[in-house]
Amino acid sequence: MISLALKISFKILTHKINGILGFVRKTFLLAVIGLAISVLSLLMLNSISSGYEASLKDKLSQIESHITIRKWNNQKISSGDLKSITVFLDSIKGIDKYSLELEEIAILELEKPYISEGVLIKAFIEPEKSNIDQFLINKNKFSIDNDKAIIGESLRKNLNLKIKDKIILLDPNFSNRGGLKYGSKKNKRIEIDGTVQFGLPAIDQSIVYIDKDYFADLFGHSEISNIRIFLKDASMQSDIAGALESKIGDDFNIKSFNDKHQSNLDSLAKIFDSISIVIYFLLAACCLNISSSIWLIVDSKIKDIHILKLAGMSNVYIYLIFLFITLLSVVASFLCGLLLSAILIYIQNYFQIISVSSDVYVISDLVGVLDFSFLLSLFAKLLLISIIISLFSYLKILLFNNKKIINV
Repeated sequence: MISLALKISFKILTHKINGILGFVRKTFLLAVIGLAISVLSLLMLNSISSGYEASLKDKLSQIESHITIRKWNNQKISSGDLKSITVFLDSIKGIDKYSLELEEIAILELEKPYISEGVLIKAFIEPEKSNIDQFLINKNKFSIDNDKAIIGESLRKNLNLKIKDKIILLDPNFSNRGGLKYGSKKNKRIEIDGTVQFGLPAIDQSIVYIDKDYFADLFGHSEISNIRIFLKDASMQSDIAGALESKIGDDFNIKSFNDKHQSNLDSLAKIFDSISIVIYFLLAACCLNISSSIWLIVDSKIKDIHILKLAGMSNVYIYLIFLFITLLSVVASFLCGLLLSAILIYIQNYFQIISVSSDVYVISDLVGVLDFSFLLSLFAKLLLISIIISLFSYLKILLFNNKKIINV
């Protein structure tokens, strides 16, 4: 009986029918196509949102690190504290590397034409432990000589500078750091050796990297401002941050990447969820159309149903006919949507047909990533909807159970 119910459902789906039932079948197929488009849209939206979030997290973590250690109130880290912290960091196997950063605010000046601009000066105790190489534009390796600097690409464009142009850096608080006792080293001309572009306008428009020795000459100290920690596995950041908090006490502000950016990532997820609501409405409309079409098919097949009953087929097996129709339609829609989304994602990832401005969205390449948990969840929901829709046909059959059919 089950195989017979399956054959009948195939017959209804594939056999050419004229008249009113033919029109119902056409609207049914249109609803199935609409359902496939809805599935495609949902999968594309989810894959793009998942890919964008993963790329954004990856890029931000490379720029800002997985964990950052600073002292409260922007105080500098003393040599004693630094030694105890680095000894502890060296003992943690989950840490890939960490960089010790010097940081101060300065004024960048040009002589011809005279221009001054507030900038953020940074230097590394060990440049090879930084994570800057991949963001360099004019250099392959992050290295800075004493009389050179690497500046943000947006800063270079704003000031109309070129590579090898000369700039002057001034310490705005030199009077509080011993006046001009460091002599000409405080305002010497240094050469632009390269540029860096993170895709974050706030950084690209203000950042200047210099050598640690020149940093000490310019600001009169070489005290560490912060320690950036890069992990082998980003999922360990909460555990390692907790271990650091218990080890070095309350004098330090220890922030993991999730602490700093989770609220922004949650807001981003809400934006994509808001867009998906519209698609879910379309999906619901298609499912209602399929349900009404099956109801009309049942209504038009009353005589045939009665004949099947006379032949010994129970209501349950008659219900299976319409269940198979619904399941086959929904599964076909899902598979078509999945296949098309996989093809479109591959094309997008390979050719980058759609791109966005990195100045606005941080990353320029939109990469789609299929979320298999979302995929399975959507498929399970559609199967459940199929069963519910087919129950309407079963209700219709029960209504005719005691009805006398005339002119069979």
